[in-house]
Amino acid sequence: MDCVKILKHCPSPILCLVYGGGMLYAGTNASVIVVWKDDEYVTTLIDHDEDEPYAITSLAYGDGVLYSLNYNGIRAWKDNVLINKLTTPRDMVNCIAYHDGLLYSGGGDIIRIWKNNECIKVLKGHKDKISCISYVGDTLYSGTNKGRIKAWQNDICIHDYECYSRVSGLVYGDNLLYSCAYNSIAVWSENKFKCSLRHNHGVIVCITYGDGILYSGDDDGDIFMWQNTKFVDNWGNTARVFSLMYNDGLLYSGHENGVIKVWKEVGLLTKAALK
Repeated sequence: MDCVKILKHCPSPILCLVYGGGMLYAGTNASVIVVWKDDEYVTTLIDHDEDEPYAITSLAYGDGVLYSLNYNGIRAWKDNVLINKLTTPRDMVNCIAYHDGLLYSGGGDIIRIWKNNECIKVLKGHKDKISCISYVGDTLYSGTNKGRIKAWQNDICIHDYECYSRVSGLVYGDNLLYSCAYNSIAVWSENKFKCSLRHNHGVIVCITYGDGILYSGDDDGDIFMWQNTKFVDNWGNTARVFSLMYNDGLLYSGHENGVIKVWKEVGLLTKAALK
């Protein structure tokens, strides 16, 4: 695995990453968003009021707009300029996702749907705090602190899954749903539990998927690679891994020390290694 570049402009741990409009955005624990283009630093967005610097816990991008989430709520940015603040219950939104012109936010035990910066619908059904959401294809997935996962289509819950602990990440690839909780990843096929993938040590903090490969990062600073639910490789880093993102043949890992590492052609290297 080759680390081809290290990005160092972040002042604190990188909690989330998103790519959109040719830009890489990194949300930090210092309540700023650092922006890169073609792996070159562009600018830093200040995402807090002067006296209230809260960590940015989630980012989403769609239709030319970046959405950021912290304790004060959701903010919308266009061309790296703040254009709106969405009114949300304080400390009640934990995650956001964007799909097909709509922004989804998970907070408390409900999901809010936003259009043109207005809440147009609320989805109910969870009985505990929503910890993560992810939109794939025509399905919205939501996970909770007590290990429940729901799948939604057309704003209706169509499936309910049960994990054993807090769901910290959800991704979908090659007709499989992956949910991470503590030190393992549950794999779901056709709405049924298929198998479990485990780290040797460390709590899994983040997962992402790209080009047929699942990647998982843990708080010991390790990144694991999986293909067809089988372990492929893992490698260590000096700082804990807080976020992972895959885009156009590149894997990005965000770390506790404010560094982003860029890994090149991960999927191609893995496929070649398996032949």
